[in-house]
Amino acid sequence: MKFEDLNLIKEINKALKDEGYDNPTSIQEQAIPHVLKGRDVLGCAQTGTGKTAAFAIPIIQKIYEQKIKNSKNYKPSGNPVGTEPSGDGSFWVNIQPI
Repeated sequence: MKFEDLNLIKEINKALKDEGYDNPTSIQEQAIPHVLKGRDVLGCAQTGTGKTAAFAIPIIQKIYEQKIKNSKNYKPSGNPVGTEPSGDGSFWVNIQPI
């Protein structure tokens, strides 16, 4: 399975691909569809398997969609969502203003 198969918006798929993430981990594959539907999710996986991204990616998508919905003068600005690795193995999420 690829991230594109998880019903993520093109901007998030592009950001993930640009950062070298093509395939979701097992926890991401299982959790992302449920979080996108607004369901509660309880997941258990080893450290380093992408649990944070499993809930953060769909939340970012919901925020992005809400901003678009609420913006009267929305103009796409290229790649508004990106991830930035940090020194401890986690990542920062970078949302560009629209």
